[in-house]
Amino acid sequence: MKRSTVLMAVLGAALLLAGAADAASSRGVPLKLRASEKADASVVEEVQLYGNSHALVVGIDDYTNGWPRLSMAVKDAQLVAAALKKKGFDVTLVLNAKSAELNRAFEEFFILKGEDPDARLFVWYAGHGHSERGEGFLVPADAPTPAKRGQFRLKSLALRRVGEFVRLAESKHAFAIFDSCFSGTVFESARALPPSAVTRATTLPVRQFLTSGDAGQTVSDDGTFRELFIRALDGEERADANGDGYVTASEMGLFLTDRVTNLTQSKQTPRYGKLRDKDWDRGDFVFSLPEVEKPKPKQVATATRAADTGAAAARLQQETVFWESIKDSGDPSAYKAYLEAFPGGTFAPLARVKLKAAEGKAITQQRALADERKALEAERQRLAAEAEARRRAEDEARRKAFAEERAKLAAERERFAAEAEARRKAEDETRRKRLAEETAGLAAERERLAKQKQQLAALTPSTGDSGRVDHSEFLTGDQIKTLFSDNDVQMTSLRSGRRMNVEFEADGDMSGSMEGGGKDYGKWWVRENRFCRQWDRWGQNKIRCPMIKLTGNTVEAYRTPEEKIDTWTLKTVPASLSR
Repeated sequence: MKRSTVLMAVLGAALLLAGAADAASSRGVPLKLRASEKADASVVEEVQLYGNSHALVVGIDDYTNGWPRLSMAVKDAQLVAAALKKKGFDVTLVLNAKSAELNRAFEEFFILKGEDPDARLFVWYAGHGHSERGEGFLVPADAPTPAKRGQFRLKSLALRRVGEFVRLAESKHAFAIFDSCFSGTVFESARALPPSAVTRATTLPVRQFLTSGDAGQTVSDDGTFRELFIRALDGEERADANGDGYVTASEMGLFLTDRVTNLTQSKQTPRYGKLRDKDWDRGDFVFSLPEVEKPKPKQVATATRAADTGAAAARLQQETVFWESIKDSGDPSAYKAYLEAFPGGTFAPLARVKLKAAEGKAITQQRALADERKALEAERQRLAAEAEARRRAEDEARRKAFAEERAKLAAERERFAAEAEARRKAEDETRRKRLAEETAGLAAERERLAKQKQQLAALTPSTGDSGRVDHSEFLTGDQIKTLFSDNDVQMTSLRSGRRMNVEFEADGDMSGSMEGGGKDYGKWWVRENRFCRQWDRWGQNKIRCPMIKLTGNTVEAYRTPEEKIDTWTLKTVPASLSR
């Protein structure tokens, strides 16, 4: 069975513990510090590097909520715990932890064990890991799968949370190994060789990390990674690249990267490095190797030759490990680093060939990138030209639409003007016809009145020589002019019952005031023995021409000799018309 991929961002895991003052000396590491990083540099000081050593070892096989069960995580954790105890570590072993237990284990380990500045802290985690949207998670036994989004994040232990615990630790050195896949950039992957000798710089604060696989890879669940780690710890594998009797975290990372990469044919490539923090990337975590009994030299020359041979073998091993870790990288900077470290090395000719090929590939890539940039620029220009063409076409379309709209408006104006002119002509024609009809009606009325007058004249006795008027007859036109010129009349309408006072001027103007009707002005005249009037507003501006009878100071208006329509009262009656 395979362990699921991904454990993003390993914490800058600081693992520490305040050990008691009387802790066993076997838990410390006596360290010989050299004057420089040169392999033959003289020893200037021997120090006890660690006062106490603490380890948190976690293994989870029994997943119960959707994750595949593992077969070797618990066994790996137990074997690593046993190996660490032999090295003097105080080990906290946690197996098949559920959510609450896993959280509590990490929190207590970092905060309580990490309060001792002189302790070293080591973490081994074997189990499922997962990352999503840049956030890494350790998966406890009872966590659901990521498909149950909120529940998964609630149950799992986020590396962001672990990072909070780690930064509370005061221990100087911490080293965390995660036997699962990793995604993230919390540490800087190592590119250079480890130092050739241990110096005082090794004792400075550091947070180091190692994962058994890179992001997107599937980590095998067969115990190989754990077995190689324990062999290196016990000195059974040559992880001590500089042969000084110590295995640093940097050397352990270089060794496991080379061995696992080769064994899996690059399907599984571990990553190692230091935290990206100027305060926590200076030193190196140290494991001491078991002491081996040294043979007694029979003669100085033999011992010297053996020492030289051993040094050469160690350097060749160091060179081989470094070469194996970068030979297939295709990275020019890695080949240059190798040639700087081993200019006359065994693989130097091949390194130069690979460097030239890699640089050529880089040039090809640069040219391809330049071509792509040119293509992108051409595409940008094409799109800009298309956009400009579209803009111009849209402007022309808008101009045409505007012109068409203007033409439509002009046509509409012409249509409205023509319709208005037609209406005006029709109204003029209607008025002309009405006026003609009224004129014809008046002519007929004149003719009728003339006939009636003749009939009345035949029936009425003569007035004699006195010239006085028979007031039982209708007034003539001259009499009407004499009666109304410069006279005031109080009129009462027989139809509406309203009263009005009217002043008639000799020049034909008239003005009047009516109860509830305000004032109005108009004209009066005499037409064929009829008294004609036309008000500006009253009477709908119609012309009215009644016949007039005078009795005393009372005027009676008749539409016909039989139909009386109004009775008026005069203010004065001219003497020529009075009885």
